[in-house]
Amino acid sequence: MTERTQRTIEEAALAARHMGVIPDADAVGRAGTPGHGPYLVVHLKMAGDVIADARCQTYGCPAAIACGSELADWLQGRTAEEAARLTESDVRHWFRNFPAGKWHCARIAVAAAHSAVRSLGPPETRRSNEMSSRKNVQGALAVAEEKSSVPVPVPVRVRSSSPQNRWVTGPQKTLEAMRARSCEIAGQIAALTDEKARVDEVISALEAGPQR
Repeated sequence: MTERTQRTIEEAALAARHMGVIPDADAVGRAGTPGHGPYLVVHLKMAGDVIADARCQTYGCPAAIACGSELADWLQGRTAEEAARLTESDVRHWFRNFPAGKWHCARIAVAAAHSAVRSLGPPETRRSNEMSSRKNVQGALAVAEEKSSVPVPVPVRVRSSSPQNRWVTGPQKTLEAMRARSCEIAGQIAALTDEKARVDEVISALEAGPQR
């Protein structure tokens, strides 16, 4: 495991981070029993097989809060396979002088992480779902392109020069064409609105009948 700056349970609990929920989470893991000791819920948002975001909800003592907070922080940027290999000993070593009477909090944090990973399904299923999602996006783009007079750009992934080596989407040059088309449609809408107003005036006049 990557070395982390060790803090005490009290320090980590007072500076708790990554708490809360992810409304559109790809996975949710739970451990413990509500109302009977520590209870931990972990939410994961995936980007492929990498955990892009993690949040936790915990009900318990400062040790449970500290373990949940540090767990969510550790999970971000890890793969699902790495999360599945997390152990109770790993969690205890995140802290300085972890109290022996609170080892069950580390155990519950690990159980919640493993539960979330299991809810993602096996690696083969995750890869299959990702490929299916990409095909659905490409199919939707193809349908949109057929219905539009302006070709819809298919996202092209290229590596940026940043140290993080993130993916960026292109090509940018289609933006001007899309803006031009948007202006053209806006003009057509304005013309149709004026024509509708004139037609409505005629309808009103006909409904009123000849004035005496």
